[in-house]
Amino acid sequence: MGHHSASVWDFSVATEITKDWNGIDQIVLRNPQGASARVSLHGAQVTSWRNEQGQELLFTSSKAIFKAPKAMRGGIPICFPQFGNCGSLDLHGFVRNKMWAIDDNPPPLPANDSASKTFVDLILRSSDENMKCWPHSFEFRLRVSLATDGDLCLTSRVRNINGKSFSFSFAYHTYLLVSDISEIRIEGLETLDYLDNLSHKERFTEQGDAITFESEVDRVYLSAPNIIAVLDHERKRTFLIRKEGLPDVAVWNPWEKKSKAMTDFGDDEYKHMLCVDGAVVEKPVNLKPGEEWTGRLQISVVPSSFCSERLGLERTGPVAEDMFHWQATIMGPSDSPYAGGVFLVTIHFPPDYPFKPPKVAFRTKVFHPNINSNGSICLDILKEQWSPALTISKVLLSICSLLTDPNPDDPLVPEIAHMYKTDKSKYETTARSWTQKYAMG
Repeated sequence: MGHHSASVWDFSVATEITKDWNGIDQIVLRNPQGASARVSLHGAQVTSWRNEQGQELLFTSSKAIFKAPKAMRGGIPICFPQFGNCGSLDLHGFVRNKMWAIDDNPPPLPANDSASKTFVDLILRSSDENMKCWPHSFEFRLRVSLATDGDLCLTSRVRNINGKSFSFSFAYHTYLLVSDISEIRIEGLETLDYLDNLSHKERFTEQGDAITFESEVDRVYLSAPNIIAVLDHERKRTFLIRKEGLPDVAVWNPWEKKSKAMTDFGDDEYKHMLCVDGAVVEKPVNLKPGEEWTGRLQISVVPSSFCSERLGLERTGPVAEDMFHWQATIMGPSDSPYAGGVFLVTIHFPPDYPFKPPKVAFRTKVFHPNINSNGSICLDILKEQWSPALTISKVLLSICSLLTDPNPDDPLVPEIAHMYKTDKSKYETTARSWTQKYAMG
């Protein structure tokens, strides 16, 4: 366990080891504002996440079975080395049913993974029992952290200590607590292809401008953006899900019929839960001996009125009542060298919009392999991947993701792309310098 903060917050009370109702150790994380998270050593499962008002943010079924070896229905179970029933193992793999240990001396993570956060590190190593059903040696390290702003972050690291390669699928099976499933919408998945588990994993393309719920949903959206928003209209709050190393997003709600068939789930509880999982499903991770994979999930909760600001967007609208000429302000993502910067973007709509994409350009100088000195942006959804179903919110969301995760393999500025690939430290230093010079005025 660990902690770090520049404040006078007393971290001696920030982490606590207690027993749950079955006598299993659990770790309670707290931040200075009063938010908290609970992590059980059984399955390394986050079982609770509360905001500073003490309101629970994760769903747990009233009929959940809190006894090993079964995983608890709720919280955030970890699915590894299999997601769903896509392999020969039990549903969602076996690590969610194992006893983990506290890792007192984990290999270091990037500094921003512990700065101003309360956290715990857990570890699970392959055992003879595991080897019987999945004959591969691995080390699985998990860090669960609670930031001073209440954000919950899970960072998984899987290392192959085997003599041969192995493949796996993965998911953070995140049960969100919602007011009324019929009032929920997900933004960020529109126009994507998905595998529909209700139709034998047949592939479809999402047609809606947002995901809404009127019946059972069990889908895996493929190659999803790194920021997803789940809007709860009744509670006027939005879950923001940021992910790294997790290309897919699984979305699940069992609806009425399936709810009644589950012994550990209340008949009407489907109305108050929604699973939105950062995942690796379509293309499993292949790890060679000695290699390590990292997958990171960060969840924030903000008032819906502030959602656009937290996504990095502000003051989006027409210029001088010209509906064909808009401007927006993008805030540099906190987990990028553009953090703290305020970037002005202009949006010009062609007469045949939405059948043709808008022309979007940065007016603030930015050091980036996919943005040139004229502010032009190399982004597939503004070119060949454009769809009339794409909203401006989605476009700006994708630009925010591009700031966090550049695409050096499709550069607009080859010199910067080369620096990104060969000397990332120099790239980040230069990008930060430009941000301070041009975007913090």
